[in-house]
Amino acid sequence: MLLSIKREFPGILTDEVFVDMLGLSHSKKFMNAITASVSTAESENQDMMSGKPVLSPERYEDLISHWEVHRIPMQTLDFKQSPPEVQELFIGHVAATEKLMFEQAAENPMFGERLGQLRQFPMFYTPKPVNEPVPQPMGMEEGFESATPMPTEESTALPPEGQEEQQMAL
Repeated sequence: MLLSIKREFPGILTDEVFVDMLGLSHSKKFMNAITASVSTAESENQDMMSGKPVLSPERYEDLISHWEVHRIPMQTLDFKQSPPEVQELFIGHVAATEKLMFEQAAENPMFGERLGQLRQFPMFYTPKPVNEPVPQPMGMEEGFESATPMPTEESTALPPEGQEEQQMAL
C-alpha cells in the first residue's frame, strides 16, 4: 500500500519518511544520517507531546527531514487539543528549525530550491527582509521620499539684518 501511495503521490512523503515507514530504517544496511534524523525527530515529538523540552536543532542535522517529521503531528487533532505548553514546545522548536533552514538556504541555492517544494514551509519563522524600509519620522506624508522637511515661509524668512547681508552678497 505504501509503495502505491508513493508511486501515485510522489510528493506526499519524503523519501526518508517513506523508508522509515517501510521499516527499513531499522536495518543496519538502511540506517544513515537521514533515517537517523527521522528517528531523532520522532523521539523529540514524543518528548514534546509529553511536555518535556528537547534540545535545540543544529545546523549539522538534516533539517528538511527533521522539520517534516515535526510538521506531521502538528496536523492532528491531538496536537490541536494539547495543552498550550505542548503547543509552545513544538512551535518554538519548529521555528528554530525554520530559522536554521533559512540561514542554510541563504548560503546554498540548491537547499533553497528544496525549501520551495515543501508543503507549508515556513509555518512559524519569517525572516526580516534584507533591505527593510527605514521607518518614516512622525508627521511625514505617505509617498514623500525625503526625510528633510519642506521649507516653510517662516523658516526661509531672514531677520532684517540677514536680508541686508544677503542683498549685499548679490
